[in-house]
Amino acid sequence: MEKVALRRYFLSKNKEVLQQYRDGRSAFNTSLDRLSYLLKNVRTQHPSSLFSIVNTIE
Repeated sequence: MEKVALRRYFLSKNKEVLQQYRDGRSAFNTSLDRLSYLLKNVRTQHPSSLFSIVNTIE
């Protein structure tokens, strides 16, 4: 019985960690998309300010 309880506990923990990982990945991808969109706009409209944005990110 104890084995079953432990197994259930670890399975639920794994699901929790996986969900956190997925949430983190989607947030990261969203910010990457936003950043690339900004950089594309800056490159086409204001090429000189692209350098300042890159410096700000670093």
